[in-house]
Amino acid sequence: MILLRVLRLFIFCLVLSTLCSITKCGSSDVTLKFLKAPHAFSHLNSATFAFEVLNSGSNRTCSNCSLSCKLDDGVASVCTNGRVTYSSLQDGNHGFEVCTNGNHSFVGCASYNWTVDTIPPTSYVTASTTFTSSSNVSVNISFTEPCIGEGFGCKSVNACNLLVYGVGQVVPSSFRVLKPNLMYSLLVSLSPTVQYGRAILVMDRSFCTDIAGNSFTRMANSSVHLHIDRRKVYVNIRTRVPEKLLRINSETRTIQATNDLNKLKVYLYFSSPIVNSSMEVMSSLNISRGSLVPTSAENLGNRRFGFMIANISSTAIVSVEFNLKSIITRQGTHVSPTAPVNFLYDSKRHAVMLSTHRMRTKDHNIQILIEFSKPVFGFNNSRVSISGGLLKSFHKLRWSTYILELQADDDLVFVSVPENVTRDVSGNKNLASNVLQVRHYSVPLISSVISAFTTATFALTSIVAGLLTISTASLQSSDITLARFGDRGLNLRMSNPIYLHNILEDKRFAKCRIVYLDFGLAIPKLSVHGMVSAVKDLLEQAPLNKVMFSTDAYAFPELFYLGAKNARKVVFTVLRDSCIDGDLTVSEAVEAAKDLFARNSINFYKIIS
Repeated sequence: MILLRVLRLFIFCLVLSTLCSITKCGSSDVTLKFLKAPHAFSHLNSATFAFEVLNSGSNRTCSNCSLSCKLDDGVASVCTNGRVTYSSLQDGNHGFEVCTNGNHSFVGCASYNWTVDTIPPTSYVTASTTFTSSSNVSVNISFTEPCIGEGFGCKSVNACNLLVYGVGQVVPSSFRVLKPNLMYSLLVSLSPTVQYGRAILVMDRSFCTDIAGNSFTRMANSSVHLHIDRRKVYVNIRTRVPEKLLRINSETRTIQATNDLNKLKVYLYFSSPIVNSSMEVMSSLNISRGSLVPTSAENLGNRRFGFMIANISSTAIVSVEFNLKSIITRQGTHVSPTAPVNFLYDSKRHAVMLSTHRMRTKDHNIQILIEFSKPVFGFNNSRVSISGGLLKSFHKLRWSTYILELQADDDLVFVSVPENVTRDVSGNKNLASNVLQVRHYSVPLISSVISAFTTATFALTSIVAGLLTISTASLQSSDITLARFGDRGLNLRMSNPIYLHNILEDKRFAKCRIVYLDFGLAIPKLSVHGMVSAVKDLLEQAPLNKVMFSTDAYAFPELFYLGAKNARKVVFTVLRDSCIDGDLTVSEAVEAAKDLFARNSINFYKIIS
C-alpha cells in the first residue's frame, strides 16, 4: 500500500514538472508551456496535448507565433490552435514534440515522453497435480506484471483472492510471498470424506491494477480444476482368444483356445488412466511363452494398452501375469491386483487311428476302437465311413477315444474317419485316419471238424502240460500252480475230459475271470503242421495279451530246449503268413512276438527286473 502511494506521487510530480516546464525560444522572451498531457504510464490508446506560447515580458499569449507538432518519428504538422489529439496508439513508448517560431525566426521546442499500456494484468494458477487422492495440494499464483493497488492477499478462508468452489478450501496459514506483487503460493485442502469429486480454483475479479491503471482480468489460465479420486483402480486383462463352454465330468468349464496367430493379442483396460508409458506397461507383463510386441491401437487416454504375442511355438499353454508394483495412476495410487490369464494356442491338426482286436475274424460283430491324438468335439457315428458292414452301436469312452460295433455283411469290411469332420478345442480339423480293413470269413464244415479236433487236442494237451493258468489273484490266494505234467508218453491219457471237468469245477477257481493260456508244453508234442495250425487258431481266438510261452512245469531241460526252439519257429511262421495276408503289419507282428515270449509272462508272474 505504501509502495503504491509512493509510486503514484512520483508519477504526479513528474507530470506536474513536465506541464510546468517553460521553454524559451532563442534570445526572445517567447516560451512554450504544456497545459495538458497523458500520464507517464497510460492505459489509454489515445493522447491529448494542450499548450500555449507566452511572451516572457508580458506573460501574454504570442499572437503571431507559428506552431508545429510531431508524434514519435512522424512528419511535423501545423497545430495553431494549441491543442492536438492522437488516437489508435500502439502499446509502448511514445514521444511528442511541439515547436514555435518567434518574431525573429528563432525556433524553440518542447517534448513529452510517455508509455501506453492497454494490456490488463492477469495471473497463471498452477497446481502441483490436477489429479490426486491426497488431502492437500500446493498451488502457485504467478502474475504477468506487478499488480499493485490492494494486491493479492489471503487473510482467511472468506477473505482470499483465490476462490475455491467444490470439495476444498484454502489454508490461509500456508500463504507465502515468493516475489512481491508477482508470485505467491498456498495450500488447498480437500475434503477427506469425498471418494470422488472435484474442486475449482479461480482468481477473484478486479482486486488489483498495474502501474498504468489496468484492472486485473481473469483469463483461461487464471483457474484450475482439481480432480479428487480415492477409488480403487482396477485392471482387466483381455485377449482376442475366443472362449468356449465345455461340460467335462458334469461340470461346465470356460476354456480359451485358438489356432489363429492373429488372435494372440493381449489388452489391458484400466478403470482410470495411468501415468506409465506403453513400454513400462509391457515390462510389467510376464508371459510364459513367446514375447510381446506393442500394437498401434488407441490407448484411450492411457487407459488401454495392447500387445501382440510373437515368437511362439505351434502348441503352447500361455499364461499372462501382470506385475503392478511399478504402475501408478494419475491420482498417485497403485492398481489393485488382478488374476492371470491363461489360454491355449494350438495350430497342429490332430491325427486319428482305428484299430481292432483281429484283422481276420469269423465273428459277425466287430468292435472298432477310434483314438484321436487329442480331445475332439462334435464327433459322432455320422462322421465314420463304413463299407461292408452295418453300424450297431457307438460309444464315447473319453473325449479322445470312441468305440463302435458293427455287423459284417461282406467278406471285407472297411472303416475310416475322413478328414475335416471334427475339431479340437482350438478349432483345428482332423487329419484323415487309416483305412481299417477287417477280413470276415465263414468256416466250412470240414475245416470246422479239423479245427475242432486240433483245438481239442491242443487244449487237452495244454491242461495236462500246465497250459491253463488262473488269474494272479487266485494263484496268490490259494498258492497253487495249475500245471499237470503226468504223462510219460504221448498217449494224452491224463488229458481225459473227466480230469479237465473236475479241474474247471474246482470251487477254488469258480470266481476266476482272467485266464492265461501257456502253450509252452504243447509245441514239442505235435507235428510241424499241427503246431502251426494250433498256434494260428489260438492267436485268432484268444487275446494276444493273455497268451504266453513260459518255463512253468517243465520236468526235463531237453523238453524246454526243444519247446523254446520250435515255438519260435512256429510263431515266426504264423506271424509271417499274417503279414503276407495283410492281417498284421510288421510292427504289429513284432509287438505280438514280444507279448508272447516276454511281456505276458512278466505281467503274470510279476517279474520285476
